[in-house]
Amino acid sequence: MKKMFDKSINDNLLYLYNIQIQSIEKRRSVYKIKSTQDEYFCLKEVNHRYDRFKWLPNFIHYLKNNGFDNCTEIIKNNKGEYYFKFSKHKLYYVTRWIDGSECNIDDIEVAKKSINLLFKFHNKSKGFNSKHINYNEYKLINDFNNIRSDIIRYRDIIENRKIKTYFENLFLNEVNNQLYLLDKALNLITNSNYLILNKKAIHERSICHNSFYYQNIISTNTGELYLIDFDKIIYECNEYDLGKFIQRLMYRKSYSWDFNKAKILIDEYLNSSKISNIDFKLLLSIIIYPHKFWKLGNKKFDKNKLLTEIYYIRRINKIKDSYNKINNFINEYEQHYLS
Repeated sequence: MKKMFDKSINDNLLYLYNIQIQSIEKRRSVYKIKSTQDEYFCLKEVNHRYDRFKWLPNFIHYLKNNGFDNCTEIIKNNKGEYYFKFSKHKLYYVTRWIDGSECNIDDIEVAKKSINLLFKFHNKSKGFNSKHINYNEYKLINDFNNIRSDIIRYRDIIENRKIKTYFENLFLNEVNNQLYLLDKALNLITNSNYLILNKKAIHERSICHNSFYYQNIISTNTGELYLIDFDKIIYECNEYDLGKFIQRLMYRKSYSWDFNKAKILIDEYLNSSKISNIDFKLLLSIIIYPHKFWKLGNKKFDKNKLLTEIYYIRRINKIKDSYNKINNFINEYEQHYLS
């Protein structure tokens, strides 16, 4: 199967792009291709309908035309198309390979540069119009309420079992703490300007990357940062990207819910924008809602992922150990930004 797959790629790249392959290397969700002319390309597989991605080349052109050069364009093939089909449900597109590696997000200076990149992306992407880009009115409030319902359902599943695993008991014991954080997030977002900001973002075509994390931020040998994988962009207020990015960082050992480090990143975004345009209640709600706890329950009880008990135990213990740190973070954040 692999040989057939490689041969089909080789045939398409030679015929459509005049690229003769010397080597192919799988890198996460993409292929790094070296041509016989010592040129390097990135081959990305798309497992979705074409109409969900046909806007992507135009979006990247829009970024480039607005001065966002921290991305790489999709290469048009000999047929004048930006994609080629491998099967009915699989499409591929080709870009130049960015010579670099995933950025070292544990370095606070690199994280600050990433924040600058995020603001630049928000600023330069705003206004791009496509009916194929997803958006939802009141998205975050709906998400939080759905997550709350899911967590209660996971609790009920466990409570109705006569015999519970060690993980299930740990999960059950943590439910009330995580519901407290979720209710805190719901209270914050309800008392924020989110409803206005969400409608404004949709009306003004304000774009969020929706997957802004170190895997999608490439650092070159010169220290320049590039942003990749725009497939999941949505219309939403900018606090969404910023809050999700900070939440992910806070769960890392190098950040460990240190408010001072979060403050450095928030202030960096503010300094980039030159004006105070962050809704701090909304931002805090996004940072603290229990996404990791919900995701763990979703893997176990909805998706039925066949992962080891040790896997689940390690992750629930990490979430449990973060609870007091998150509460301390909330107190410091509120004293600084909301008092």
